[in-house]
Amino acid sequence: SGSESRVAEADGTIGEDRGLMEGHMMYSPLECNLNASPAITSDECITNAVSLSSLMASATSAGTPTTIPCGTCAYVDYTDGSTVVLPGDGSLNVVGRLHFPSTAHVTLSATAVVVEGHLDIGVPDLGNQVKILVYGSEDVFYYPHDMCTHGDTTCQH
Repeated sequence: SGSESRVAEADGTIGEDRGLMEGHMMYSPLECNLNASPAITSDECITNAVSLSSLMASATSAGTPTTIPCGTCAYVDYTDGSTVVLPGDGSLNVVGRLHFPSTAHVTLSATAVVVEGHLDIGVPDLGNQVKILVYGSEDVFYYPHDMCTHGDTTCQH
């Protein structure tokens, strides 16, 4: 069918189907999210989630995005209304799940936001705001997770 695609792997073989879902104009979920334990969409995943601030601390080199890894749940732990500039290359790459709890009160400032997994933003508590500010003048090109070498982010520019 015209909605299927195959991925050429680095070794020249044809990899896993990463085609469009039948009858829909969207990609199918990533296997690493489908097989996550606890389930990536569950409340249990959020209960055991890692904080966004800790993931940002690991994105310190200039060419590195802040990444929510596949199969991982993270939550936004900023509640004071601050503006947070993403470190590294300034971009946010959500491959797993990023949850903004109702207590979140933050402006995230990023050069790009790429969502391959789940971005979960509910209604903030009264008086709180969640803003995502995208800045910069350079083009950002995105290549799907499976098209990168073994799912890494080195081909995201």
